[in-house]
Amino acid sequence: MRFSIFPTSARAMSMAFGRGDDPIAPVRGLRPYLIGISVGDLDASMRWYAENLGFRVESGPVRPGARAGFAVLEQDGFRLELVEMAGSLPRAEAAPVRGSAVSLRGVFKLAFLVDDVDASHAALRARGVGVRMAPSDSPETGMRFCLVEDPDGNVVQLYAHLPSPAG
Repeated sequence: MRFSIFPTSARAMSMAFGRGDDPIAPVRGLRPYLIGISVGDLDASMRWYAENLGFRVESGPVRPGARAGFAVLEQDGFRLELVEMAGSLPRAEAAPVRGSAVSLRGVFKLAFLVDDVDASHAALRARGVGVRMAPSDSPETGMRFCLVEDPDGNVVQLYAHLPSPAG
């Protein structure tokens, strides 16, 4: 039997996080829909997510005033809301911290499932995308992953399932 610190079933998650035997969440039909990202250059970020990750523009860009602009990009039902606000600061400047991104509370990465982490990593690197971590296996989670950066330094993690051990 393989032990993992990461519960994999709804029942195991429920037990691990104090919900007893009830694996049903109080909010029914919950599924990922949208995450908002503050960006320094709306047009550059729209291009980056479209050209590198295949998102398409669903709405925008809308610039209702001189201080703000936004756009919504979509891929397979998941949306990114990109918001450019005059005077916004990069995370590293607004909250300088030593160590990893998880040293600050809040959202610290976007993660996407891909068919092939190595091929995706190589293609993005060839396009000049910043790489934070080359492909690596995580046997604890059964995943292979790499980390890249968007134009604002936001971490984007790409995952693929490791092959099941023959047995």
